[in-house]
Amino acid sequence: MVLIKLKSWQLFFYFFLPIILDSLIPIDKFAFVHEILKVGFIANYLIWLYKLGIFFFNKTKGISILKLKWFRLNFIIVIMYLIGLYILINVSHYNIENFGFVEKIIVMVHIYCAFAILYLFYFVSKSIVTFEINEIAKPNKFLGIFFMLWFYPIGLWFLQPRIRKLRESTTK
Repeated sequence: MVLIKLKSWQLFFYFFLPIILDSLIPIDKFAFVHEILKVGFIANYLIWLYKLGIFFFNKTKGISILKLKWFRLNFIIVIMYLIGLYILINVSHYNIENFGFVEKIIVMVHIYCAFAILYLFYFVSKSIVTFEINEIAKPNKFLGIFFMLWFYPIGLWFLQPRIRKLRESTTK
């Protein structure tokens, strides 16, 4: 739960450190390092999102109507999709015309993964607000947090202080 304790600027630095390092390292000598840093950028965000979801869900067990198994399942699907897409792009070298029928499957999986990512945002935002107001949150209450999670480079500056305050209220 270290990520929940971080201040906004520390979390921002944690998210964007891979991008900063990626821009400082010469591409021609360390191509593999660049690939790891690209994955690190996305992995940092997904880890934070997962930790938030689990933390606030556990705090709202008696109140929440959300299902943790669907959150975990969609999280795993998103991870597997990103790994598969990464491998597919690096193997095919962006030449998708050779795939034929597989192309249609990729599109369907891509559409489901877009839903899965939105579900992750929904789950986390609803869990946060449900914990905050101590009753099942209505969409008009958690929609702001939903969009802060979606546009996280901006949203984390507003959301992380709120998360820290909620976390501190549980430890007292």
